[in-house]
Amino acid sequence: MGVSSLSDRALDQLRRKLETSQPRVIGLDIYREQAVNPVYSQLARWMGANDRFFAICNCGNPGVPQLPVPLERHGFNNVLEDSDGVWS
Repeated sequence: MGVSSLSDRALDQLRRKLETSQPRVIGLDIYREQAVNPVYSQLARWMGANDRFFAICNCGNPGVPQLPVPLERHGFNNVLEDSDGVWS
């Protein structure tokens, strides 16, 4: 809690490396409780503007806030299975 599992620097390096392969989609399945550091403002802008980048959050109370990604490119992975086997 309070410390990102992947630093802004490492995430930015990974983004740059992935971009060289021109991927169709990039999905980040890592919770990041802290906002992107202003030093990496280009990374935050890229997250928000790149329509091929998708991220997750943890919905609930307290939950984990989302990255600077529009809601249409935002998902969640804390889904529970109902007793009848349906994911809700």
